[in-house]
Amino acid sequence: MKRIIGIDLGTTNSLSATVFDEGPEVIGTDGDCSVTPSALSWTGSGWLVGQEAMERRITNPENTIYSIKRLMGRSLDELSETIQDLPYQIFEAQRQLVKVRIGESKPYKEFTPQELSAEILKKVKQRAEEALGESVEKAVITVPAYFDDAQRQATRDACRIAGLEVARIINEPTAAAIAYGLDEKRDLQKDGHVAVYDLGGGTFDISILKLSGKIFKVVATHGNTQLGGDDFDQAVVETLKDRIHQEHPEAEFDDPESKQILKKTAELIKKKLSLSPETDYSLDFSKKSMSFSGVFKLEEFESLIAPMIEQTLESCRHVLREAKLSVKKIDEVVLVGGSTVIPSVRKQIESFFGRPPHVAIDPYKVVAIGAGIQGHLLAGGRRDFLLLDVIPLALGIETLGGTFSKIITGNTTIPIEESETFTTNVDNQTSIDVNIFQGERELIKDCRALGQFKLRGIPPMKAGLPLVQ
Repeated sequence: MKRIIGIDLGTTNSLSATVFDEGPEVIGTDGDCSVTPSALSWTGSGWLVGQEAMERRITNPENTIYSIKRLMGRSLDELSETIQDLPYQIFEAQRQLVKVRIGESKPYKEFTPQELSAEILKKVKQRAEEALGESVEKAVITVPAYFDDAQRQATRDACRIAGLEVARIINEPTAAAIAYGLDEKRDLQKDGHVAVYDLGGGTFDISILKLSGKIFKVVATHGNTQLGGDDFDQAVVETLKDRIHQEHPEAEFDDPESKQILKKTAELIKKKLSLSPETDYSLDFSKKSMSFSGVFKLEEFESLIAPMIEQTLESCRHVLREAKLSVKKIDEVVLVGGSTVIPSVRKQIESFFGRPPHVAIDPYKVVAIGAGIQGHLLAGGRRDFLLLDVIPLALGIETLGGTFSKIITGNTTIPIEESETFTTNVDNQTSIDVNIFQGERELIKDCRALGQFKLRGIPPMKAGLPLVQ
């Protein structure tokens, strides 16, 4: 049986997992951390990836790249609020997508987000091969449940560039539910509804699944592909800048080095405040001959992130409405993603659902483990569970007036085949341009274009008479 591993390609960290004789587990060598930071640094002749890249954030700020996942399949307009906080250059490329520019002067190096993500995947693949002692050719890759088609295709492209065949793409909350549903501590005789709350470095998803023995059916999903721990960090960064400006009103922080210093400090503050009610911090802007230190209190941090946590809870309310369930019908809450270790996040989740969340499986590892289990099934291993997922966003076509006519609604179980009947709006019309979109808004200008084709051979008749299915 040729092994198919699972890979969690994350905004902040990436890791792989598989099923060993002892059970599913993340892949790592003895004494070696199994997690690869999703960062890379250009040396002039090649890439350093992972922890080596993280260590160059200050010494090589403009050429050290992170949070690439947030750029995947996105246009410059969609990223307008994100890119101003990043230390590296982003510009518009073909088909309104973006590229990252490396270098301070010409000739620049330019890379697509897919090419950059591929370097991270190559590192994860290499580490898995070293730990397993065998080649890895196929993988199950996870993506946020609310990724649209363009973002999913960008992920597939990154895998292809990295030399990985995608056995399947599955949603991160669904992967987590597989890991939870097959956990040896779970009572398989007990059916019920599980909420998977997935708050990572750059994205948020909430999914409701119905577990019946070893049948896992996604009932509904919702999310935000631009909300995560990175946004918590940026809230801290803005507070630090405000504090510095009180003493140094003229100080500017738009250069790559300052952005990296502030980002790194904000990350440390966030992590320390998960363990302590306050933490000291220090900032050293050596090129500006300026330093600054202070104390950051937990209550201040909680106040900063409270509006963002509320956004996630609003998604929870939405998905419960979609699933036609009350909070009382949720039997278990599973946490996914590093941002769920923040105490105030857990406290708000417990308050919302009226029960403490399930934390027996490490939220950092649970997605990769679920993907590894799915890979094991596809490779011919265990076949004792069934997964039924949904399409997160509606699919449809453009109709008269630029309106979006939904043919398959969001949160429909897949695979699915649907059809609708349309007609012409001009006399003697013999062809129709069919423009396909994905989204939840009423107008196509607010939805994602997926493609188009021309339907020919319509008999010439008065408008409204031909019926086209």
